[in-house]
Amino acid sequence: MSATQARAGVQTMRHESELGRVEFMRRPPHRLLGRFVHGYTGFDERVEGTMRRRELPSGRIPLILNLGPTLEVSFPAERSPSRFASFAAGMHTAPALTAYEDASRGVQVDLTPLGARMLFGLPMAELANRVVGLDELLGRNGSLLVERLADAEGWKARIDLLEAAVARRLAEAPPPPTEIQWAWQRLERSGGDASIGELSEELGWSRRRLGAGFRDQVGVPPKTLARIFRFERACARIRRGGDEGWGEIALACGFYDQAHFNRDFREFAATTPTEYMAARLPDGIGVSG
Repeated sequence: MSATQARAGVQTMRHESELGRVEFMRRPPHRLLGRFVHGYTGFDERVEGTMRRRELPSGRIPLILNLGPTLEVSFPAERSPSRFASFAAGMHTAPALTAYEDASRGVQVDLTPLGARMLFGLPMAELANRVVGLDELLGRNGSLLVERLADAEGWKARIDLLEAAVARRLAEAPPPPTEIQWAWQRLERSGGDASIGELSEELGWSRRRLGAGFRDQVGVPPKTLARIFRFERACARIRRGGDEGWGEIALACGFYDQAHFNRDFREFAATTPTEYMAARLPDGIGVSG
């Protein structure tokens, strides 16, 4: 059972089933922050036992401000998971596996990599394929922000506080190079179909220089980013449902053929498209890990 309501860009969702109870409040960023912030989500989840999810690679950098128990996070190649309270995950090329027991509560801001570079003041290559605790990223200011969020009344107040803190820090940070902003936007808007060679030529940059700029500001080379955007498009198409076959989805999302689609999907999701479909949780609350 679920209930969803949208008003002035704000979306609320409540799910209740044998899995447990999940509530979300999602809100888009202020228009002046749109280049660097995708949006905010307040979440409150209560389940019986353990909730495991598979978080897939995307062009978003999630920053979790945790108001509940710690979360277990790992990548498939790791021998054992790590536990985090509040944290951020950099660009990654394999799924992150998360788990918590009984309850999870907090606020998440989804940043663009350029926004994360400004917010954290670190080369994004240092965060690639990593999950990093908030204290390491923002120091005492991060802990104080979590305390203020915990004291606030309701999701609207918490998201207002978080957006104000993000806006202040972004205003104080040096902006990303205009050339990288332009190339990022071209790749994002094309869904990964823009030619890397043509981007280099239009900028008058060598591919090596463009790659170095992307590793600093985004965390991965532009070719890898393009593959992630194509993968995201395919996942979105799968979630919408319909009667498209895998070959149709592959061609619509910029893959050479279904074999190319299957290889990239297995690399980024550590599963097949069919297994991914079967693992989706109801009401869009995630993908089982």
